[in-house]
Order: sequence, then structure tokens, then C-alpha cells
Amino acid sequence: MSENTDFNENMRREQANDHFEEHVHHRTVEEEPVDVYGAVIQKNAGYYKNAFRTMDENNQSASWNWSAFLFPGYWSFYRKMYALGIVIFAIRLLSLLPTHHYVDGKYSLTFSIGVVDLILNILCGFFGNFLYKRKVDGIVSSASGMEWLDRIRYMRSRGGVNGASCIAPAIINIIIIILFMWFLSAVFSGQPIQL
Repeated sequence: MSENTDFNENMRREQANDHFEEHVHHRTVEEEPVDVYGAVIQKNAGYYKNAFRTMDENNQSASWNWSAFLFPGYWSFYRKMYALGIVIFAIRLLSLLPTHHYVDGKYSLTFSIGVVDLILNILCGFFGNFLYKRKVDGIVSSASGMEWLDRIRYMRSRGGVNGASCIAPAIINIIIIILFMWFLSAVFSGQPIQL
């Protein structure tokens, strides 16, 4: 008796799924209201939709984002804005390079790490939501004109988050910090640097 009930339940599910797929494939974008921002953003969609709405209503491009402020490079990779993340990490890497100069006949090294980091963090904190909104709007625009189901699939695949993409930058950061500490210890110990 139990097997018969399970069989009937499975048949009902398959028929309902077939009916859903058949019904969905005939819909167009105009026939189905789609939460396009929610489909693209996915994680923390409520926060970003509210931020985007506020930015649109006030006609502004600045909107504070704590995650973008505290972890600008990682936040960029997590939100699949890879080009921005690469630029941020490249600028940070370049800021580690010392500037050599002579003052009063003495040789000195200066680093601009703190200043560059602070500027990057503040800029990303203020304009991170704006940059992310541009990315989301671009995905939504690319999906316009597609069938409803294809549009949802496209937006969900292009949007969302990618936590694994933060692993490589973290490893690279650790290596850079180790090399930087080695470089500083060699400079301040007075020993020549050998590669």
C-alpha cells in the first residue's frame, strides 16, 4: 500500500512539474513580473534593493557600504566584480613599493601603505553600491527581451556571489605580507637583500 502511495505521489509531482515547465516556457518577459534585482543580487538583496532605491530617489551615486569599506578587494571579488577587485589589489601592491629619497644627506625609505589603503577603503565605502548597481543594471539590461525562464536563469548565473573567488586574493595577500615583512627586516637589519 505504501509503495502505491509513493508511486502516485511521484506521478503527481512529475505531472505538476511538466505542467509548470510547459506553462513557464510560453511566458514572455512582459507577461511575468520579475524581481530583477532580487534575481541578480540574491544574497542580501533586501539591503541592496533598498540602497539602489534610495540612490535613485535622491539622484545620488554615493551610498555607504560597510563591507566595501572594510574589505574592498574581497567584497569586489565576492560580488563578482573581478576587474574592480584586481584594480584594488594592484593599487595596494604598488603602494607597498618603497620610495627612495635622500633627506639631509641621509637615505630613507617611505611607504604609502596607510594612506593608499585609507583612500581606497573610503572610496569603496562611498561608491561601492554605485559600482555594484551599475553591474546589476548591466546584467538586467543584457537579459531584456529573453523569455521569462531564460531571463531568470541568465540573471541568476551572472549575478549572485562567489565566495570561492576570495581565496586566491587571500593567499596572494598572505604571500605579499610575508615578502614585505622579509623585505623590511632586511632593510632595517642593514643586511644586503639577496634574491
